[in-house]
Amino acid sequence: MTPASLSTSDWQARAARARFETRHFIDGKYVDSVAKGRFTVVNPATGAPLCEVSAGTSQDIDLAVAAAKRTFYSRVWSRMAPRDRMAVLAAFSRLIEENAERFSLLDTLCMGKPINDMMSIDVPAAAKNFAYFGELIDKRRVEPADDIITRFLNAEIDGVKLSSEDILDIAFLFLIAGLDTVSDSLTCFFAYLATHPDHRRQIVENPSLIPSAVEELLRWESPVAGGVPRMATQDVDLPSGDKISSGTAVVVNYGAANVDPSGIADPLEVRFDREVNPHLAFGAGVHRCLGSHLARRELRITLREWHRRIPDYRIKPGHEELEYPPGLRHVKDLTLAWP
Repeated sequence: MTPASLSTSDWQARAARARFETRHFIDGKYVDSVAKGRFTVVNPATGAPLCEVSAGTSQDIDLAVAAAKRTFYSRVWSRMAPRDRMAVLAAFSRLIEENAERFSLLDTLCMGKPINDMMSIDVPAAAKNFAYFGELIDKRRVEPADDIITRFLNAEIDGVKLSSEDILDIAFLFLIAGLDTVSDSLTCFFAYLATHPDHRRQIVENPSLIPSAVEELLRWESPVAGGVPRMATQDVDLPSGDKISSGTAVVVNYGAANVDPSGIADPLEVRFDREVNPHLAFGAGVHRCLGSHLARRELRITLREWHRRIPDYRIKPGHEELEYPPGLRHVKDLTLAWP
């Protein structure tokens, strides 16, 4: 039976099941058993069951696997040496290669995103970056300099110095954390401006609007629109009257918050003249994005320099249908044209 001949409900059920089976295959440490349309997520450190989830509910699958991964990270992954982590990632990469036929059958069911994209880890490149930072850390121990690595080596938290593994993790995170989010945001920014010439002309004619334009486009596009899973640490009563019990996994939908009329005036209008813009594109509280100031600077500079050089552009004919894949909000294969 081909996908085209399936009913909508059958197709959704198969898609959810395929997504689960793929996760079970890759994340075997997290998922323990399957029975009667349900599966059990276990603590990989103790083997104790964490919860049961219906395999037909993709959102529940996401939340359950995320909860199990958090446990795995805190109990196992965070205690592994960097070289051991790379060995694990390399093993996952080989697993995909060795089972390419099976994965290819599931690719079209996994939200349209190839399995290799879901496991988008360039192991050789990551290993080279880890090696580079490892060598730099060793060098700075004997040759201090006025740089961030030396500052990490001298830093103390509650009287305890950071280990080499701590600094290596921080340095690697510094490298990768701002790459996808900023570049993905720019695809959304340029797609919007290419299809809204009036807004584009505003920043071309008045570049001083660019900082507020960046904030408004961050609000409107919301790079991490779906938010990330969190765990309630206490019982909470929401304004809606709903209750969230302590220990419940929740997802704060930043995209929805950014168009909430109770917090944003005229939320469905994109306005570059907003004087107050309390968006949550960078999150909030203790989990607020640490790189937000750098991201803002990168976005502002890019819009300023691009529009100084290329003030008039459009979506290239034949590429007008924009695709926004799952994950970080971005436009796949954005293709622009200009005179």
